[in-house]
Amino acid sequence: MLTRPNVTLYALRGDLAFFVETPDDLNIYSPSVNAFMPAAQCENARTLYLVPIPIFFEVAARLCEPSCRCLWIPSVGRCGSTLITQLAATQPNVTGMSEPTALIMCGMLCDPDYRVVGPWAKEDPLRVTAACVKILLKDFTTRDFVCIKPRPATSIQNSVAVQELFPSMRHLFLFRNVRPFIESRARLEKSLAPNLACGPCLICLAGRYIKTLDIFWPVGSDRRRSSFSITRFVHHVVFWAESIQAARAFLESGPRGSHFSLNYDDMVAQKYETCQAVLSLCGLPCESADVHLALQAFSKDSQKVSFIPKTVTGDFKETFTAREVKAYDSILASRGIDCSFTGCLNSLPCDILQKHDTRLEE
Repeated sequence: MLTRPNVTLYALRGDLAFFVETPDDLNIYSPSVNAFMPAAQCENARTLYLVPIPIFFEVAARLCEPSCRCLWIPSVGRCGSTLITQLAATQPNVTGMSEPTALIMCGMLCDPDYRVVGPWAKEDPLRVTAACVKILLKDFTTRDFVCIKPRPATSIQNSVAVQELFPSMRHLFLFRNVRPFIESRARLEKSLAPNLACGPCLICLAGRYIKTLDIFWPVGSDRRRSSFSITRFVHHVVFWAESIQAARAFLESGPRGSHFSLNYDDMVAQKYETCQAVLSLCGLPCESADVHLALQAFSKDSQKVSFIPKTVTGDFKETFTAREVKAYDSILASRGIDCSFTGCLNSLPCDILQKHDTRLEE
């Protein structure tokens, strides 16, 4: 039952794995259903299966190793990762899997600085991650390519574990400069109800309420040891800085032709080249017709069918006091970030737009 195509893994909570059954003819990965996979699962759930941990591992053990090709898209968030996922999915046999909830627990378990409590904390993190990935990819074959975009809070931890477990899978880290990142986060939070803007929220799934955490701190963050006074957006600046630190280390440690980065500003300024590079990274045809098909993703709101379309988040600009900018600059400097709050970050290693001609060779 749990291996049927219309039954998909939703989350790991308490001492259970949650699987959702949706209509047979519904593609829950399609942006026209919802930009985010968990929302598509929740909105279209017919049945919720509560699976004990031993059965979860038993289901995974009965599955073959993933045979499809994969691109993981970790990010800082608010930087075009949903767009890139949908850009690739314009091509035949390509699927975008946006923010599977189960990967949050995997990322938490993979970081020793994060104190996970409950039965899942007793399990081997790599075993949990391997099982999750196998179950998430159970319906895809050698003909398919899947782009997986984890939640930003645990995306680097997810990629580090996946690199160890499935070394043939590639990774593309997306980021943007800190000030526009904060401004985008501010627009998001101000446009939503307080219980959805940040912190714990409740998602109604098949008549049950499952508590989920919208985590804006990177796993393992030293937020509890920070000496900075907490003012507006300080936690987001810390999140961004520590995400950039973790991404730099991950990119520098990766094998040649496996790990890449992409700056949001470069992506917007070089749309055609971005499409070429992403299609090439996925091993997909990138002739002119293929690139022009992918370019269509730039003309749409990638989150139109979701609770955060641009018509909701708006385009207002946040203002910052001199005191705030000074505090943010201190945070960035203390973490070795080579830019100020109002400045531009130098490119991270393995820039896909600069290197795709030589580094994407098999």
